[in-house]
Amino acid sequence: MSALDRRVAPPVAMVADIHLPAKQCETLPNGVELTWLRSGNQPLVRLTLQWEGGSLDMPRPWLIGTAFEAAKEGAGDLSGSDIADAIDFNGARLSKRVSDHFSGLELLVLKDRLAVMLPVLSSIITKPHFDEDAIRRILSRAAARQATNLAKVAYLAGISVNERIYGEHHPMVYMPTPQEITDTDRVKVVDAFTTAVSAGRLHAFLAGDVTDEVLAEVRDFLAQLPVAQGASPIKIVPFAPQQPSRTSIDMPDALQAAVAMGMPSIPRSHPDYIKLRMSIIALGGYFSSRLMKNIREDKGLTYGIQSVLLGTHEGASMRIVAQCDKAYVDQVITETCNEIRGMVANPPAGDELNRLKLNVWTSLAAITDSPFSIMDHYIADMQVGTGADYFARQLAAVESINSQDISDLVSRYIDPAQFSIAVCGA
Repeated sequence: MSALDRRVAPPVAMVADIHLPAKQCETLPNGVELTWLRSGNQPLVRLTLQWEGGSLDMPRPWLIGTAFEAAKEGAGDLSGSDIADAIDFNGARLSKRVSDHFSGLELLVLKDRLAVMLPVLSSIITKPHFDEDAIRRILSRAAARQATNLAKVAYLAGISVNERIYGEHHPMVYMPTPQEITDTDRVKVVDAFTTAVSAGRLHAFLAGDVTDEVLAEVRDFLAQLPVAQGASPIKIVPFAPQQPSRTSIDMPDALQAAVAMGMPSIPRSHPDYIKLRMSIIALGGYFSSRLMKNIREDKGLTYGIQSVLLGTHEGASMRIVAQCDKAYVDQVITETCNEIRGMVANPPAGDELNRLKLNVWTSLAAITDSPFSIMDHYIADMQVGTGADYFARQLAAVESINSQDISDLVSRYIDPAQFSIAVCGA
């Protein structure tokens, strides 16, 4: 047998066939939407509860996560310590799950301990204590985290660009001060939780080793939960982009600067969205992308630089972020714009195009790794409204995208002259 030549990369091929197993859905008599997926070879199940109404639907976007965290600190006949002990003893994990327009809790537990944990979860939802001391501790930690954020150049640069793309007063750019968080009283926390679990319709997602017995237990549990009445609390506030500009934010003690660039883009529903997202990945979405090779590897201007396309119900935006020495800020901006023009004149081809396809294909294949990652995809479909065929359309885009597609899409949708740019710390 000949020795392996480690100087030659092994052949790499796309997975021949990847697909998502079908989910099953039903509407329970009380109106709860239940989706379940029988999959996996481990004795685990995960129940995700998502009420309509998330951070962007609340007067204080940051508060809903705090409310769900506080609800776990005592409920019904259980103290916060009792709940923590029940979670640990039964091999469970209970966490909040909050997004722009949905909020709730997620329970991961051994299958044979689900019946023990469901009454605990029911108490947290229906009879939380909202202990004053526990709320103070949670708010104190949240205020400390926000104080840390406000000392980060990347955070401040990102907020500044968001204001230009989303609109100065858009809910997505709400930035509480640590003092505002600390001054929040118990009544506001209780109101946020009550609004979340009483105003919006509940969507439940069950995945893992889902037997008939497990399904029956979950149905009985969901049937006892409060049911929302009336219109959905979800409020979509479209982006109100401002004129492109360059903003500088002083931070004299910063050791390096942050650069954030961005512009509005096409929505997820647009037929070009998926291939545009792939084009932006080719620009700066993975380690071998154009921006990483030029600005990080060749010129050493930054440790990392990333480009992303973000799509929400409110709108979509393309952005590029990096941190660098203060002396390199203008060069990073110039080189970034040059790379965008290079994507039009000399788009990825050959091995570079193949690496891009493999990168995206691998990300899609990873979704199928576990019942929980598969269900996460279905949850995202529901939350963002991508459609049942979104996964298949991404696979088709990977197979069909070519160099001319990338050149055309970058030329059509990415214009550095339309970038809003924020520099913090320079």
